[in-house]
Amino acid sequence: MAARRDPYLWVHLAGLAAVPLFLELCLAGLATGRPVLPARAELAGVAITGIVPVVWMQWRRPFYIFSLVLLAIRPAELSLERRQLLPLFRSGLTKLLTLGGAVLAGFLLWQLYRLAPLAAESTPLAGQPHLVGLLVAALSFLGFNLFLQVPLSVLRVLLADEKQLADATPYEADAIATDFSIIGLRVNWILPEIADPVPASSPVPSQVPSQAPSKPEPIRPAQAMSASETFEQEAFEPEEPPAPPADSTDEPAPISATDTPIAMESEPIEPTSVTDPPVNESHEV
Repeated sequence: MAARRDPYLWVHLAGLAAVPLFLELCLAGLATGRPVLPARAELAGVAITGIVPVVWMQWRRPFYIFSLVLLAIRPAELSLERRQLLPLFRSGLTKLLTLGGAVLAGFLLWQLYRLAPLAAESTPLAGQPHLVGLLVAALSFLGFNLFLQVPLSVLRVLLADEKQLADATPYEADAIATDFSIIGLRVNWILPEIADPVPASSPVPSQVPSQAPSKPEPIRPAQAMSASETFEQEAFEPEEPPAPPADSTDEPAPISATDTPIAMESEPIEPTSVTDPPVNESHEV
């Protein structure tokens, strides 16, 4: 379906690649300086700062998926198919995925806090107060949750069956700004559109005839015979001699003056000179 090839869905799904980076920054912040507060207090402060805002946003006003960095497409410019995707971001399954992502984030934060003493010597924030490290850890954990929760909601839409996507009621353009968190400057478009692939069985538009083909003429009996059969009949049929004319007789036809004379090749006759006949020596007078 065309909705599953929407570039905005795949761009935000690719945000999962930033999750390890935010976890590393959070670990560096937790490993900075000596703890001044109890472990539970520090964990609670980082968890509340990083988890609660993102979970509240996804639960009440989900992230407007058709945006990128500080730009967002105007709701009035969305196509019908894109407005059909928006109700899925507010479905019950998406909210369950949000809660599951929050539980996973809390578990990972606890594991990072346990590994913090081992990373104390290699942290890039060495020499800074521990409160500065906690602030870096809280902001990094906030970015981690944002780049985790948004791809989870996108994954829920990508895994939806085609019938559910086709039967979804398009969201009203006027209600999108109220029910979704639109962050950034609103513009008409951001990413180029992807055209639908042309099926292999469909003809190329340039080859489609502009006029309907004319009705073929009926084949006459004389034309029904194929060329090969006609050739065989002519090759094997004996040739009949031409019939004599009806008024012909046994007498030869007279040669008229208009008949073309037959040219005959002959040697030229040389003229002979008139001489006395030879005298026969044996003749007696």
